[in-house]
Amino acid sequence: MPFRAIFGADAFYYVEEVSPDLVLLDIKLAGTLDGIQTGREIRKNHPQIALIYITCYLQQNVRDLAAETNPSGYLIKPITKNALLKAVADALEE
Repeated sequence: MPFRAIFGADAFYYVEEVSPDLVLLDIKLAGTLDGIQTGREIRKNHPQIALIYITCYLQQNVRDLAAETNPSGYLIKPITKNALLKAVADALEE
């Protein structure tokens, strides 16, 4: 069942309750935690969950921070349906 979290804390709650196979994270989230910080916490507590970042940030320093969480993918907006489906399929095959 899809779930949309506006805040990183909401994503943590969902992950704890549902334990999904995959989490799509926008790097820009409302609140005090951004998507990378949220991904870092999810990865620390649930290393088996695949993470895919979705963002409009092209800067290398942002990509480097995201890479530290060992994501399964990093998609740049706007995203095509085919790119999303391929990223999800690849992430779930890992």
